[in-house]
Amino acid sequence: MEKENYVRFVGKVTTRTRSALLRAMDSAVRERVDRLHLVMSSQAGSMGLAVSLYSYLRGAPLEINTYNFGLVGAAGLPLFCAGSKRYCTPHARFVVGCPDVMLQPNARFDEAGLESALRDLRLDQERMAEVLAEATGTDIGKVTSDVRKEIVLDPQKALKYGLVHEVRPVLFPKGTVPFAVADSADSASAGAD
Repeated sequence: MEKENYVRFVGKVTTRTRSALLRAMDSAVRERVDRLHLVMSSQAGSMGLAVSLYSYLRGAPLEINTYNFGLVGAAGLPLFCAGSKRYCTPHARFVVGCPDVMLQPNARFDEAGLESALRDLRLDQERMAEVLAEATGTDIGKVTSDVRKEIVLDPQKALKYGLVHEVRPVLFPKGTVPFAVADSADSASAGAD
């Protein structure tokens, strides 16, 4: 009989949530789990951390399936794309769009600082487009254009785009209690997604 684990990821991709997800993955590998189900709703965080998690999850010695039960966008997209099979609920949404740059209140930037922030933003756009093109089989030019203009996909559009393999209302079997990964600041609002 195959061994399966369920992990619920809610909130931003941060160093804290990355570490918690890596611990859950390492535990699954140690326990010789055959299949890990990542049930998630995440639309913010660090694109660099998200892409490194994508690479780690894709290279892990177990099958990973991902499920969107709310909203997945920005840094959440690479995590979702790590699934060899990707699912969403009938009311889920995906935002394929430009990650943003967080500026500190009252921060002052000179020309070099603004150019650096723009370079970082463009690098994040390129990384997101590469991951989405690889996962969906969609032309990189189309994905890059979509990332720059920001598009929202409902489940049917996500199916057509190749982002989702199936829409299903049930995320996990009755009696299953997923291991929770949530930034402490996000856990209070986890139901809002």
